Amino acid sequence: MSAPSSVVRAATSDAVAAPSAERPSVCFITENQNFGGVEVHTLGLIGALLRHGFDVELIENRYEGYDPILEERGWRDRVQVTHTRLSGILYGEPTDVAGWRAVLKPLRSRVLIFPKGNNNFGQIRLLRLCREKFERVILIEHLEPPARPSGGKRWLGVVPGLGLWWRRRRWSSRLGAACADRVVAVSERVRSRLVEDFGYPEHKLEVVRNGVAWRDLQRDAESGRAFRERFSIPADAFVFGMLTRLSPEKGVDLALRALARVVGARPPRAPCLVVAGHGPLRAELERLAAELDVVAHVRFIGFVPRPAEVLSGYDAILFSSSLEGLPLGLLEGMAAGCVPIVTRISGMPEAVHSGDVGWVVPPGDATALGAAMLAALAMPPDALDAMRRRVSTRIREHFDVDRAHERLVALAVGTRAS
Repeated sequence: MSAPSSVVRAATSDAVAAPSAERPSVCFITENQNFGGVEVHTLGLIGALLRHGFDVELIENRYEGYDPILEERGWRDRVQVTHTRLSGILYGEPTDVAGWRAVLKPLRSRVLIFPKGNNNFGQIRLLRLCREKFERVILIEHLEPPARPSGGKRWLGVVPGLGLWWRRRRWSSRLGAACADRVVAVSERVRSRLVEDFGYPEHKLEVVRNGVAWRDLQRDAESGRAFRERFSIPADAFVFGMLTRLSPEKGVDLALRALARVVGARPPRAPCLVVAGHGPLRAELERLAAELDVVAHVRFIGFVPRPAEVLSGYDAILFSSSLEGLPLGLLEGMAAGCVPIVTRISGMPEAVHSGDVGWVVPPGDATALGAAMLAALAMPPDALDAMRRRVSTRIREHFDVDRAHERLVALAVGTRAS
């Protein structure tokens, strides 16, 4: 499995000391369907724990995507990997209690970190087993919980539905949160939804926003020129760039429809939409670009190993998602001075907190997205450069990865970050 661009750049910078039987250990339980921001976040936290003198026990349930990256970074002597294929993490499936007991029993970690890539991770019976095993349990919530149903199906065709599935989900999530010492939310929006809609105990919630290694993402004009030449992008084109998975919730189809509106408006600079990433919808999205007659303005470039070089060729970083947490690709793009255009989803408006640093539009609205793209295109060079500086400064001051890791490590061991 290929790792995303955000992973590869740190491969040679995380050397760690030799293993020690006396070294404290932290356990992670993970389950994944693909490699994305949650996995990048998890790897970053593992690296921070190793640097702070911990070993790591990593349980990969029904997934093996971390293995090649651990090898690449030289971490395998300090990260003990256990591969399992047990049920009980995803809601709606029975928990293999005996299987999980057998897996957890030999672990020496006293602390568990459970990165919840979705709010439907964490069956109550599994979390209770974890509560019995570990002295400290930390849940990391990356996404908002599902919205309370409004209207919906009618029972017997007459009586409005009660959203029983949502109530069950809320009840299960609250019981799961009761097993944790701390619940980390990656944005204020995720925290508020968990407390107000799902009834999580407020005293257990801690917001630790995602961060990026902004020093490694400085804008480089030569890299930008080389990137444009490689993909035959005119030097004077305005590049709206994406770093994303090609799956339905990422809204790449919406970006294409917005691009068609921009092209039809005949802006002063030629627009180009660059989509970096891979996923199951690529062929379908290429067909849509042809139907919209914007093929000449689109580049699907697939997986990119060095994000800094790609981002230096982008003018704007665009996220048109309908489901997100606080995407690292957005923060990386902003660190590289790309002006952001995002949908009003989860933590993204917290990064793009004002009109001085970018545009926030309603999700699913191609007209509003196109209008924001046209506004970016119309900016005079001096104003665009000034916005770039404000954008990169915001990341340096508020989304630094080292500060985020310090707080997460402190939470894991039950201390306060300095």
